[in-house]
Amino acid sequence: MSEPTTIAELVARNDPAGVAFHAPEGTFTWAEYDDLSGRLAQAYADAGFAPGDRIAVLLTGGALTHVAYLAAQKAGLVTVGIGPRAGDAEITHLLAKTGAAALATREYHRGRPGSEIAARCGAPRHVVLSLDSPAARPFTGAGLGAGDVFFLNSTSGTTGRPKVVRQTMDNRKYFGPSRTPPPAWAPTRSSRVSCRPRTASDCGAPTSSPPCTATRRSSPPSSTPPRPCA
Repeated sequence: MSEPTTIAELVARNDPAGVAFHAPEGTFTWAEYDDLSGRLAQAYADAGFAPGDRIAVLLTGGALTHVAYLAAQKAGLVTVGIGPRAGDAEITHLLAKTGAAALATREYHRGRPGSEIAARCGAPRHVVLSLDSPAARPFTGAGLGAGDVFFLNSTSGTTGRPKVVRQTMDNRKYFGPSRTPPPAWAPTRSSRVSCRPRTASDCGAPTSSPPCTATRRSSPPSSTPPRPCA
């Protein structure tokens, strides 16, 4: 059997009776996770969302978050993940920045009606998410592929407005165990990387060349300190 390439395939290949996750709503098996996400994907399609649309999801965690993210992938939609504590200004910025077609929330988000948040933040549409009312049948269309952008998350925005990072399902391959042999050379205690300014332009003036060079050393570095920038 070939290795699964998407999260949906990975979920479907797990033991159906095995536990997928524990959440405040209860314990869910892989079969339940697969089924609920498939039926929510169909609900997205029934609501008129088309493959490629971006849907902003504002939830406080729990099973619904897992299901909503996977449902979007199955329906060919791109999820825009918004932190549960995001304020109206941040939500407004992310909706505009990503071109989201809708804001999806529970009926109430942290005590506020989701419809009120959507209206105040300029969302084109508001979608109420619930595990209690998905479609009667699972979605059977083509979902997103491993190389497609399936998730947009924002940076913290501590130095300005939050920026958006694009994620593909292929990304997970770079964070798991590597099946390839290590490179012929890797840093050791006797190897050092030096990085020092080369020209005055490295002090802030524009330059077309990189300011630092990495060199392999097998002996102690020179005791001569870097020449300070003028």
